[in-house]
Amino acid sequence: MVRSARQLLTCRKPTLKVVEEMLWMHQCNNMLFWNLKGLKSHDPLARQQAVQRLVSSKAKAVPHLVAALKDTHHGVRQAAVKALTQIKDERSLPAIAAMLQDPQAEVREEAANALGTLGEPRAASFLFCTLQDRNGNVRKAVAGALKVLGWKPANAEERALFAIASGKLKEAILEGPPAVGPLLGAIHDEIGFQRQAVIEALAQFQDKRAVPPLLAALDDFDPNVRVAAVHALGQMAGPSADEPILKKFKDNHPQVRLAAAQMLGKRGDPQLFEHFASLVKDSHWEVRVATVMALGRMRDPKTFTSLLAMLQDTDIDVRQMAADGLGKLGDARAMDSLLPLLRIVTVASARPWPMRWIPSTRVG
Repeated sequence: MVRSARQLLTCRKPTLKVVEEMLWMHQCNNMLFWNLKGLKSHDPLARQQAVQRLVSSKAKAVPHLVAALKDTHHGVRQAAVKALTQIKDERSLPAIAAMLQDPQAEVREEAANALGTLGEPRAASFLFCTLQDRNGNVRKAVAGALKVLGWKPANAEERALFAIASGKLKEAILEGPPAVGPLLGAIHDEIGFQRQAVIEALAQFQDKRAVPPLLAALDDFDPNVRVAAVHALGQMAGPSADEPILKKFKDNHPQVRLAAAQMLGKRGDPQLFEHFASLVKDSHWEVRVATVMALGRMRDPKTFTSLLAMLQDTDIDVRQMAADGLGKLGDARAMDSLLPLLRIVTVASARPWPMRWIPSTRVG
């Protein structure tokens, strides 16, 4: 049994064992003193190292480690969580649970792992509220801790929430409409491809609640997310989403412009002609292909000039689609532009693609 310093000093005939205990206590107090002094250093690394050494002081260090959880440097806070986990003092549970709201993802992840390690069932309520964290690593740590604590989802929505946190998006989708709420919460993930995957999943449900966050996703800094949002809105919102999607015709990324042109071009709506006319000379050939196909579907006389101009495009697919569109339009004025192309192709022994459009034009 370890005796107090007062008890040791009152011993009339101190034995070797008593002397050893006194020396050990003095050493421990001395280490605690210097470690606490290290916590006041201006150097974050020195404070972090002091926190790590405080583990040896065990219960005596708990109040000081709890105070270190409010350090300005995330590395010190993370080290303090880890140290408290090693000491395993139940007094630290509320303080560790509060770190699930830390601004730094690494600290939140450490806190989630700590709560799982401590194995205290009452920590499940704190963890459940963090299942929709913006960071994927934190969500996985939270899901893992809940699993260790024996937590079970109570319904389909919670099952979807747990599946998303565990990185199993397909399992969440299998829960059906109850998964929409959890998916909407995951649309703000810090990782671009995760946001993209969530948007693609939401498109499968056709739930109008998803429209506002999808509209916001049109301005996401990740072009792949913007592409996914364009396709999802086109499927889900219909013509009501035309205006925000039309704005993507001026997006700085060609794949976003392509997605917008493809989505709106499917309808062949002549009312959108002026917007598509602005893409006739787009710098990206795929965007021009989508544009000429959209113009061809309109079958409107006002598309004639644009289609005729696209016969001179540098890309053969664009020229082919332009000839196709002119053929469907049936305007005899196109003959003067199509016949020279037919002669060029015949002389070059290339594929005679213009031939099948010429007979569809009306002469006189």
